[in-house]
Amino acid sequence: MATKVCIMGLDKDSRPDQLVVCELNEDGTAHCTGDTYIIKNLTKFGAFSIPLERMAYPEDGQAFLDALPGNFTLGFLEAVAC
Repeated sequence: MATKVCIMGLDKDSRPDQLVVCELNEDGTAHCTGDTYIIKNLTKFGAFSIPLERMAYPEDGQAFLDALPGNFTLGFLEAVAC
């Protein structure tokens, strides 16, 4: 269980680029910084959590962070522990 997850993309030269960082807060929620478009969509639509069998949102904290890698699996966009 990572307490910090990075959403990575590719820059214009096809090199890895950190787009968003989501971290677990002391209050148990998650907070994301970085690309506002991605953050807005994560906040609005969430990330599917298999253990919860529903969408997880930043207020779900660790469940949200755990769900991110399974929702970003494209070759040019992925979520990894960082």
